[in-house]
Amino acid sequence: MAKKSTIIQARYDAAHCRTYGLKLNLEKDADIIEKLASVPSMQGYIKQLIREDIARTCSESVPVSFAPKKRKKYMSLDEIYSFLQEQADNQPEKYDGVYDLLNALTGKLMGYEPDNG
Repeated sequence: MAKKSTIIQARYDAAHCRTYGLKLNLEKDADIIEKLASVPSMQGYIKQLIREDIARTCSESVPVSFAPKKRKKYMSLDEIYSFLQEQADNQPEKYDGVYDLLNALTGKLMGYEPDNG
């Protein structure tokens, strides 16, 4: 009988994931095999290339500043603030109210009481 965690993982994968296989010829695709072996994360590298291609092909409709960027896993409050401020400046209609949110968050983290007046 399968472990409960295995069953749970299989259900999650079926609902939220897709798997794509890639068959490479050892002779004809040696350059690709060598490159994939040299990167720390094959999956991450392939995803990055695809996202860069999407950004290039959609550049007419999507500003360069909104192209996918490699972001750090953990960001400081200043980095989050700068990122959101840049997004709000570029698309104010999409990020309406972001400054109020950032000011409230900053005040909360610094221990200030919100101004309800």
